[in-house]
Amino acid sequence: LPINKIDVISTLQEASSLEEDPDAREFETQGKVLVACCEDGRAALVDLESKETIAEFGSTGGQPVRAAAYDVPNCRIYVGLSDGTVQVWSTNAPNDQPVYSFKRNESAVSAIRLVNPSTGTVPLACIGTEDGQLFLTSLDPFSSHAADNVNVVEELVGFDVDPISQIRVVQSATQGAIRQSVWAAGRDNKVYEF
Repeated sequence: LPINKIDVISTLQEASSLEEDPDAREFETQGKVLVACCEDGRAALVDLESKETIAEFGSTGGQPVRAAAYDVPNCRIYVGLSDGTVQVWSTNAPNDQPVYSFKRNESAVSAIRLVNPSTGTVPLACIGTEDGQLFLTSLDPFSSHAADNVNVVEELVGFDVDPISQIRVVQSATQGAIRQSVWAAGRDNKVYEF
């Protein structure tokens, strides 16, 4: 099964009880989850310690998954597809439909990171696309009309139609910042901080 991208997340949970000792070459797999973005249209959560699939989102035969981010505290996984769609799934109900699904244009989503605001518990989703768009969205998790409550709250400009390849999020060094700092890179040999 071709995998387009992976991300490893520390869930800060207790270790699973394994019946056998881990391989001697393994280290620090305890409490870690791998998010695999699959070419066949699924995103999978895999427990690195037990090597068991925890959950799958999407379905085979769907649009290839190009990026994903896991919001552990709010039990959500954000999935970016090759047709530009972003889906948000509840990790408590992987067999249900996405909680949110939105699309800005036809350009493939190439990167997703979650940005913590200085207030509130729901992160902003930073979306990068293959046509060079980089933007922050706000999702209202308590809305009954989810599609109506996806808002672009900030455009991050600097890329000139260059695919966004990486997004990283760090604590802002700016006093009184309203969100974490976003660092992004494309194929133009530049790294931008927003």
